[in-house]
Amino acid sequence: MQTGCLPIMKNCIEMNILVTGAHGQLGNEMVRVSDKSKDHYVFTDINELDITNRDVLHTFVNKEQIDIIVNCCLLYTSDAADE
Repeated sequence: MQTGCLPIMKNCIEMNILVTGAHGQLGNEMVRVSDKSKDHYVFTDINELDITNRDVLHTFVNKEQIDIIVNCCLLYTSDAADE
């Protein structure tokens, strides 16, 4: 059986997809396009899930049975923005 639910596939498996950075520009677009998908999306941002903490992330992924992680987080430092 194939994974993913592209329109050309039959007998596909619905996937649990974690999208981090859901409140940002790219994350908001993922929310918008996920409405057309049969997959189950879990949207988080830094307030809900700190992806820099490996143990917390691992626990979350296992608990939610995540198949795919789409990282839409932005790394922002004021020093880099000034250059």
